[in-house]
Amino acid sequence: ADVRRARERAADANLVDLLAMLADPALPIDSRVPPEALALATTLVRRGVDPGDLVHAYLVGQNELWRAWMETLSARLDTGPELIAALERSSARIFGRADHLVTVLIRHAERERERLMGGEQARRGMIVRSLLSDGESDPEEASRALGYDVGRWVLAAVLWGACDDALEAHAEALAQSA
Repeated sequence: ADVRRARERAADANLVDLLAMLADPALPIDSRVPPEALALATTLVRRGVDPGDLVHAYLVGQNELWRAWMETLSARLDTGPELIAALERSSARIFGRADHLVTVLIRHAERERERLMGGEQARRGMIVRSLLSDGESDPEEASRALGYDVGRWVLAAVLWGACDDALEAHAEALAQSA
């Protein structure tokens, strides 16, 4: 749900920026990237999503926007030189903007990934992932590194939802029941 919300906010912000750039040719296509787009990239990196998937999502969005934009221009302008000129101008802006966004977002994602990988949380996450994937991790060494006895039995539940207060209440009820 949080990824979906972040994606929707980023899409809305990107669309507003791009429509403004199409309406005003004086606006540069290499201007700032909306904070919502950066937030989405950060969210995806923290979820372990490959940055290539982010690029793919932007390409899909670009293609869908281009298709809709061509239909709009075709409905408003007569076929001929005026339509061709409008398509050429707008394609340069749409595709140039998408290139700029992807370049900035990939750099942002790489910095975020480096930051996470260098931190304690990343190190602990790698240990847990190795244990869960039946890797060749030494449970005693993992227990020392995590500060938690990984050799004991654990009962766990994963709760997912939009409201933190409700999740906390459900978690408490589950813990009491267990």
